[in-house]
Amino acid sequence: GIDAVKAVVSTYHQLRLQRLAKCMDASASKSFHGCPPFFLIVRGGEEGGCGSGLRCVELSKKSYEQHRDESESVVCFAFLDTSTTGSVGGSSEIKDYVPVGWSLRNMVAYLSLRLGLAGRAVNVVSYRPAVIRRIEGSVEESDDAVQGEEDSSLLLRIVCPLVSDYDWSDKSSEQQQQQPLYRTTGFEPNARGRPGPRTVNLSPLLSPQHLSAQASDLNLRLMKWRAVPNLDLDKLRSLKVLLLGAGTLGCGVARTLQGWGCRHVTLVDNGRVSYSNPVRQNLFVLEDCAEGGKPKAEAAADALKKIAGEDNVKARGVCLTIPMPGHPFGGSEKAEDLARKDTKVLSDLVRDCDVVFLLTDTRESRWIPTVLARAEGKMLINAALGLDSWLVMRHGGNTAEGKKEAAGASGPTTGTSSTTNPTSRLGCYFCNDVVAPENSTNNRTIDQQCTVTRPGIANIAASMAVELMVSLLHHPLGHAAPAPSAATGSGNDGGAYRPAVEESDANASPLGLMPHQIRGSVVSYTMMTPTVPAFAHCPGCSDAVVDAYRSRGFDFVRDVCNSVDGKVLDDISGLTEYRRRAEEMMEVAMGWDDDDDVNEENDEDDF
Repeated sequence: GIDAVKAVVSTYHQLRLQRLAKCMDASASKSFHGCPPFFLIVRGGEEGGCGSGLRCVELSKKSYEQHRDESESVVCFAFLDTSTTGSVGGSSEIKDYVPVGWSLRNMVAYLSLRLGLAGRAVNVVSYRPAVIRRIEGSVEESDDAVQGEEDSSLLLRIVCPLVSDYDWSDKSSEQQQQQPLYRTTGFEPNARGRPGPRTVNLSPLLSPQHLSAQASDLNLRLMKWRAVPNLDLDKLRSLKVLLLGAGTLGCGVARTLQGWGCRHVTLVDNGRVSYSNPVRQNLFVLEDCAEGGKPKAEAAADALKKIAGEDNVKARGVCLTIPMPGHPFGGSEKAEDLARKDTKVLSDLVRDCDVVFLLTDTRESRWIPTVLARAEGKMLINAALGLDSWLVMRHGGNTAEGKKEAAGASGPTTGTSSTTNPTSRLGCYFCNDVVAPENSTNNRTIDQQCTVTRPGIANIAASMAVELMVSLLHHPLGHAAPAPSAATGSGNDGGAYRPAVEESDANASPLGLMPHQIRGSVVSYTMMTPTVPAFAHCPGCSDAVVDAYRSRGFDFVRDVCNSVDGKVLDDISGLTEYRRRAEEMMEVAMGWDDDDDVNEENDEDDF
């Protein structure tokens, strides 16, 4: 009866810690390594060693039925209450509303729904030690020591709710219309209709990476909201960018891409960080130069992850050497196999990316990426530096590719490119040349091979290269978009200056004009935006060269690289025949001048 329960609780209050320590079964101690969150206080059977015949066992349906069916009797249920209410032990006056830990709600629901005690009154002990600590079976405390500690535990008399009082989704439609007495908390029906915990993702409030991502994207979201509604942030976020070169230009382009929210960046370089790099290349620090220097591509990728967080950027570095015309493989089979492997890796990287940035040092290192980008139909942005000048240009895309991109298609065109009209697309980096690229480092000293440029030039060129890419991405034709005409404020003659671009302008994107080339100088602090059509005999992007690569692959690359004088590329592109016809026309023109001189002399004799 209730008198027995009061006697048990009185003893329990006096010796609570010692009793729980001594009465806990060995099995419970091994399972919980201390006081369990929910347990039963049973009486009967073997003595618990604390003078009261009580012991504590784990609360479960199995243990409850076992002790209920045997000679033992369940005195009350108990749970570990972690609330911080002040002491009430020994006081006969308890306030009407004493806060109790939230875990009691789960325990009462368990008693009603699992143990079949719905509608019945039960005794529950809210075990609230003054200090929450692990209680091991080996604890030895005297009764006086235990009695001296404050006691905040409570004995509660609770009537378990009915099953129908709980709000479960498997009720009938008639029951669902009735307002439930108790709404379940904690484990509730989830989206699949099964009970489960409700979770709240607090990582945006705790993780520096999430905070960094939200803060860095804020500028772009404000730009879209206030100024450029057509700004496609999802396209920029999913864009796969390939950077060929991780030097001064590569570091500047990578940082600007991060500002635009681009999160998939692959850097390619075969060099190592030297002590002259950190002051000019903003992704490297002095520690990267130790022990011969880290590989540039890998060090730059690691720096991008540190800046934005590994969860916010997918950056990787690839160390390889780009095959170059006029740079033979050395005649060894090993060197040729290595060049074949590098060509295959580079080809796969170009095929898998969306945009290629050509940021290498030498002219000839830009040849094979130019061919690959044209063969795969990829956007290519080229940037080059001089002492006090810079060049940023976009390589023209095929007209057919532009139409496909505008229609929502993706991927390179199939078949040969011989049907394209060179004058209908923009030129590449090599279209202004009438000679094939050769070894530009031959017969040059070490200091002559180094790129010498004013420090501020690289950041200007890198920023303009990325801005040009973003503008092209927002044009329906992509990289096949036409260049602005002279009337729109750009072109060979400069055109008229216009501070704004009309939306109806077919040669502009939501972000403005998209020139073919940007040539600037810090000597006069001026820029030009010329437009150059593709050259039919270009050694880099002409149909003959691209078709030769598509049909022969690495064999074509090997022949071009092993040709020291560039004759192979001159013959395939048609430059040899072009120069021969040009010389013939020059001779004819010179002959006209000679005939004119003779006629003039005859006229003088007549006088």
